[in-house]
Amino acid sequence: MKKAGEINNVDGLRALAVLSVFFHHVNHVYQFNVPFLGEFGGIIGVQLFFLISGFLIIQSAERHSLRTYILHRVFRIYPVYILIFLTAGIASGTIYWGKIYDNPWGLISNFVALQHLFPKQLIIYDSLHVTWTLTIEVLWYSLAPMMLHLFRKRLNLTLAVSVLASIVWVYFAAQESLDWIYSAQLAELDESIEQRRSLLLNNAFIAQCCFFFIGVYIYYKQERLKAVNKLILLSIFIVGTLLYPFWARQEFNPSFVTGIGLGALFVLALTLPTLSSRVVKLIADVSYSFYLTHFFVIIVLHQVLELHSKWAIALAFGLTLFVSAVLFRFVERPMMRAARRLS
Repeated sequence: MKKAGEINNVDGLRALAVLSVFFHHVNHVYQFNVPFLGEFGGIIGVQLFFLISGFLIIQSAERHSLRTYILHRVFRIYPVYILIFLTAGIASGTIYWGKIYDNPWGLISNFVALQHLFPKQLIIYDSLHVTWTLTIEVLWYSLAPMMLHLFRKRLNLTLAVSVLASIVWVYFAAQESLDWIYSAQLAELDESIEQRRSLLLNNAFIAQCCFFFIGVYIYYKQERLKAVNKLILLSIFIVGTLLYPFWARQEFNPSFVTGIGLGALFVLALTLPTLSSRVVKLIADVSYSFYLTHFFVIIVLHQVLELHSKWAIALAFGLTLFVSAVLFRFVERPMMRAARRLS
């Protein structure tokens, strides 16, 4: 199986995804707006990550034994995540012995990255602010091996069902018809569902799963899709994704249409010569740690150290990149090697 970096421009797409999320959070904290990405980079970056994951993970599930697949996923996701989660939580005072003693289940649910299913535990242990996506990823990792037969035999139907499920879920979430699922848990924290509806309901796995399935579809149909005219692919990307602010309703998010636009960008990237850039390769390699740490770094610089100038944004980027590179070198890469040895 080809690694991500060996597939045309997948590294570039991963770098684009994590930078999109970074600029969105910079805009949120510093009010420094990079056009389009400042407002919509969070939505687009996360969806692009999910699409890439759909493309890559189905290959792993298809070509490895279940034991090897599980080892690779566990060693890839959990060691560095738990290290970052504990470090940020203890440093910020979010994690301390009294809280663990009173609520050990909350810590466990965060350790196994299922906190998005238990919003009370997500909120009270949250210091990274981005870990909800890990629950979506973990659910996808669990689902992928079980759905291989459907993907091979009923690919079009599976994609259509995922899109329909996303549309229905997001519609009812926008109508406030799903508030009952989490309102009781939030009431225990004296929070209203209105404050958390987007995080907990609009971004639930059912709403997001179509992006993984678009990635799966591209994997199985890539040779046929690569034959599509590049101008058509570019047009779909522009209309479906770049023009998102002009046609989308903010409460009706996520939308499968942006996924189609990003899918067109993905196929276009696969057809183009690979961009050779050490900077892009570095950002892509460390993108997981970068994603987990960037918001915490931004908050520390802005709220703790009270660095409010635009230079603080450059510092946040540089510091996040440095920390991520260290984590990749000394945690992520050794853990990936350990998984290969054990499998």
